[in-house]
Amino acid sequence: MSHAERLEKEIQFYEGGFQAEHPLNRYPFYSPLRNELAYTVARHNLAKRAKKLAPRANEVLIAPCGFGKDVPEFRAVWPTACFTGIDVSADAVHRCAIKDARVGDILSMPFPNSSFDAVISTLFFHHVADEGFEPYLAEIARVLRPGGIMVTMEQSAYHPLFLFTRPAMRIIGNITGQVDHEHPISLSQLAQSARRSGFERACTFPCSFGHNRMPIPLTTTINVLNYFEPLKHLAWMVGLVAFKA
Repeated sequence: MSHAERLEKEIQFYEGGFQAEHPLNRYPFYSPLRNELAYTVARHNLAKRAKKLAPRANEVLIAPCGFGKDVPEFRAVWPTACFTGIDVSADAVHRCAIKDARVGDILSMPFPNSSFDAVISTLFFHHVADEGFEPYLAEIARVLRPGGIMVTMEQSAYHPLFLFTRPAMRIIGNITGQVDHEHPISLSQLAQSARRSGFERACTFPCSFGHNRMPIPLTTTINVLNYFEPLKHLAWMVGLVAFKA
């Protein structure tokens, strides 16, 4: 698959392929509230850890910005920061909650070197795992200032539920509208790639053990595991913060 073909698939991703009427996308297997809460909890924990590691950030890039769902949590921890966004989808940029958002490819961003104190790239790298992390990490490092941070959060390939849900997709089909080349990844491999791409250190940590298909009471209960960092790669969402050299 060429890079241009990949970008076109990503643009189509925003048009949505979620099959809301499928029995497995309805109660008791799924609910919009359950899904939204699971991602909100994970983003909240990611932003809180980013704040702890980098108390201040003046210029922040969200790449990709999507519809801007990362914005509320990071504005809460960096209230004086100026946010910029970039995404391959014109529709996403138009609907994004960031005023300064533009259409563009993260592999070749239209920003000068050392423009930002932080780059937030959540739920992005599992879309480019088969293409390779390092070209994207190098471009993110380029637009970061020395000592700046990259913040990301990804689905861990080691979460126990993926042992069942990934094979099940081959049987029931792509009922959630995923891009065909996306899949959960190893955050330790991403951290190693970051160290080879201009980042001097990278730390990983759990953001949420509660999968978005779990009932809310179960999600609330199981997220006590967030306090047990040795289990982090078994989480549904694992965060990573890397510091540019």
